[in-house]
Amino acid sequence: MVSRPRVGVRRRHPRSRTHSPLAIRSWVIGKTPDEIQDMLTERMATMDDAVEPYRDVIGRFLYPMLDESLKTLGFPPGPHTPEVTGWLARLLAWNAVARFCWDHPLRGKYLPGIATRGTPWDLLPDEIHVLDLPPDLSARALRESRFLKDLSALATPDAGAGDPAPPVSISDQLVHAAIHEIHFGRAEAFFNPLVVFVTYELLKTAHYSANLHERRHALDRVVEVFVAFEPDLSQHLSRRADQLLPRLQAYEALQAALDPLLGDLRRQGPTRALLAQFRLRVHPRVTQSDLKRWQQASSASTIALALVARQSRLSPKTLADQLTLARKARDIEQAWGKYQAAFPPPAAGLQQPPSPPRPPSERP
Repeated sequence: MVSRPRVGVRRRHPRSRTHSPLAIRSWVIGKTPDEIQDMLTERMATMDDAVEPYRDVIGRFLYPMLDESLKTLGFPPGPHTPEVTGWLARLLAWNAVARFCWDHPLRGKYLPGIATRGTPWDLLPDEIHVLDLPPDLSARALRESRFLKDLSALATPDAGAGDPAPPVSISDQLVHAAIHEIHFGRAEAFFNPLVVFVTYELLKTAHYSANLHERRHALDRVVEVFVAFEPDLSQHLSRRADQLLPRLQAYEALQAALDPLLGDLRRQGPTRALLAQFRLRVHPRVTQSDLKRWQQASSASTIALALVARQSRLSPKTLADQLTLARKARDIEQAWGKYQAAFPPPAAGLQQPPSPPRPPSERP
């Protein structure tokens, strides 16, 4: 039996460099809620305006497939409203931007996983949101990808005639969108409605189509979908907010405890009573030698950095870099908290599909 080659699924080089999600998400730091809302509106409008001329085309090609799948599964056809068409157009545009940006390095580094569902303030620690991308980058992604060209071709009067399985079509855009959902949702994407719909349609065509070319085309695409579920372990990120913030909290707590103790140490010297206080409030293994060394010139921040670095099995320099990222993560969280207080979800205008359930290990 000859195995079929894998097609269309590209993996990054294991040593490829990736931007920290916190560096990409930090655009909200220092912004007021109104400024954040204006920037989100601009970013959504950039993508919405690009696909606006093709809304009818998207509805014309997608609704028959959606209705047929719902009918097969025993459900009535879904609503064909301007709101639903706009939602589909936005979903396709956001996925096209996310796929292009995920595949193309930015300033010499790849971007982390790009979410196209949920909100920019509710992400897994190793993700960014498509709305974290600046509008000029989103516009470039839509311009340089084939997405708008494919929609333009489908808008021609003879679209759909001729080759029953064109090499690139709106169905291919759905396949690519499903693959991106798998990269984003990982194991949870197994239950994603878009992934289920695309996989079912491809399997149905591959099994039952009367046209051999269509069956081969569908089989190639379903292989892409299944291969996308393979974990890419080379892209594991170690500097995640959920790992960095506890270290920052430990460092700040230790620094706060050390400040008054160091003042007493310089006034009293390394007495037994002071050693007991250091062991109680700083670390149980503090020695007289430590007190003598700290009495000379060390600051509370330097000592706290060295102690937390030793506990974390990191060099002080590496930990200092991580604490900088942790402060950035906290600033991002606070900025989004102020934004949500000023613009509750209905007022924020972020109309998109609901997020899938989080993995048990990621739930708060």
